[in-house]
Amino acid sequence: MKQIERIAKIINVLKEKRVSAEELKKICSENHEAVSIRQIQRDINDVPLFLNHDEFLNLVKEKKTIYYCIIKKGNNLEGNKIENKVVHKTKFYNQIYTENMLKNLSIIEQAIFNNKNIIIQSIKNDETGDNANFVSEAFSFYPLQIINHRETNYIGGYNPKKKLVQIFGINQLTIIVQGATTFSAKTLKIVFENEIKKRFGITKNINDEVYDIKIEMTDVLAGFIKSHYWHESQKFTRKNNLMILHLKCGINRELIGWIFQWLYNIRIIEPKILKEYCQKTIDEIQKNNTSDKMLFYRNIFEDRKN
Repeated sequence: MKQIERIAKIINVLKEKRVSAEELKKICSENHEAVSIRQIQRDINDVPLFLNHDEFLNLVKEKKTIYYCIIKKGNNLEGNKIENKVVHKTKFYNQIYTENMLKNLSIIEQAIFNNKNIIIQSIKNDETGDNANFVSEAFSFYPLQIINHRETNYIGGYNPKKKLVQIFGINQLTIIVQGATTFSAKTLKIVFENEIKKRFGITKNINDEVYDIKIEMTDVLAGFIKSHYWHESQKFTRKNNLMILHLKCGINRELIGWIFQWLYNIRIIEPKILKEYCQKTIDEIQKNNTSDKMLFYRNIFEDRKN
């Protein structure tokens, strides 16, 4: 099978379902024409060259395996096949794709595949707490993983200058280019995974501590929360007629926002510092509601050590 024929076959498969490179290798070898995994990866890298202007190659990592699919701008990231089966959806929280964002995704995917650094020349806003100080100068970044979180794409990686894991929204990166520095991803991926396990969601934690969190709630709310994935440490125990959610993770603004989502149907048992941050947030909200001063952005969860 010629490369162009193989790419055409790969495109047809990716428009139908989400698959890994290993699965594509099996599909392309069905007629006893052996093809290497490296060749499949090169073919995947060439796929964007053949897509329509309203299509792009999406990459998602799940349990150390990268899955690919082709979707249209604005579609749910599960792919067109699932999209056609959905009778109604709100698209609530879905990220709005721009040409610049799609271009950045392509650059990042190539850099991850080649273990090359990227130069973030311009970055805006603060989506995860990792740019709370609004960095303005260009910096080198080792991209390790594209993360789809709450229907929004983020880039996770390692900042060699600061020597720490960082996560940024793709939408924050206004100007990036692939650099010339090659890095060893194996060790950094372990560091990255260890950091992600400590975060509730993807937002930067207030410190390096991991807390035993206990949250009391009613059976009704517990029924909903138990049916969804929030963190790998989640488990439930019963106390009298109430359920206790147990989490083992750091504290960040994403956790506080998640707690507030359930309004008055929960009670924080421990730790004390989590109660304090919730109360501090409530106090700040009340100050805003009783003041006519102009609002300005603040992140009360930022650890100033970094």
